[in-house]
Amino acid sequence: MLKNKKILITGGSGFIGTNLSIYLSKKGAKITNVGIGEPQIKIKNTKNIDEDLTKSDFWFLKDDFDYVIHLAALSNPKMCENKKKAFEVNVEMTEKFFQKLHENIVKKRLKKIVFMSTVLVYSKDNAIPIKEDGKLDIEKNAYAKTKGIDEELCKRYINKGLPIVVFRLSNIYGPYQLWQGNANLVPQLMRSAILYKKMEIKTGVPVRDWIYAEDAAEAIALSLESDFSGIMNLGTGKGVNVKKITKLIKNYSGAEITDLKQNNDSINIICDISKIKKVLKWKPKTSIETGLQKTFKYYKKTIKNQHNIN
Repeated sequence: MLKNKKILITGGSGFIGTNLSIYLSKKGAKITNVGIGEPQIKIKNTKNIDEDLTKSDFWFLKDDFDYVIHLAALSNPKMCENKKKAFEVNVEMTEKFFQKLHENIVKKRLKKIVFMSTVLVYSKDNAIPIKEDGKLDIEKNAYAKTKGIDEELCKRYINKGLPIVVFRLSNIYGPYQLWQGNANLVPQLMRSAILYKKMEIKTGVPVRDWIYAEDAAEAIALSLESDFSGIMNLGTGKGVNVKKITKLIKNYSGAEITDLKQNNDSINIICDISKIKKVLKWKPKTSIETGLQKTFKYYKKTIKNQHNIN
């Protein structure tokens, strides 16, 4: 159904965007990726536009797109430590972009807009698994706050007629995720295991809902042709603690694990995915064991090539 459909992805050169573009390209979609810098890989049927969206007038919207997927953002709490920059990128740019989309919606053929939020907007005071109507706490960090504000923005524009799907994304992992600098847990651990044969964790206790990138891409693609507008959790509905993640990586790498056993003040997060199953007729396909093994294979090749390791 996506063959020859024209899809705009902001931030399509990032981790999620790369996996999503690969998936959509295989379905025959025609993709326009707008964001800063060169894409990680060359993807068939993809046009890349190097553009700083915080300074853009969104001229590329003169084209007719069937779908828009807005991924461009500072995408984890560490990246949002500069609060001013976080609000500029995650809130102000998004609001300007949605305003421009709203101005164009009447005369364009746009059928769906996807916005990526996070399960980090949830409060720790929720029953597990967490449903979409659970309590929110967006004051915990600047990342959660910007995404919470964006969700309210999405609700406002849904009421104005924009067909927006908001995904509250759980802990996503897979190939093409940043493994340097402000990296998330899985690429951090894999980098350390590959380069230093050891992994250090603050605590193995926290439980998270880990979703493989290709599974997430499939859900996003299915949402494009749904009649649904609103908020859905995007996860697996299953929880895995950090200790198991490190043990699985140890199995693939032979690296040693150091658990510092620091106090665990983080919340456990597992998504209730009954809504997305019902609305999109979707469920995750990749087990944590298979997903981590595929991801480790990617990082082993990538990191060893960059560091000239045999």
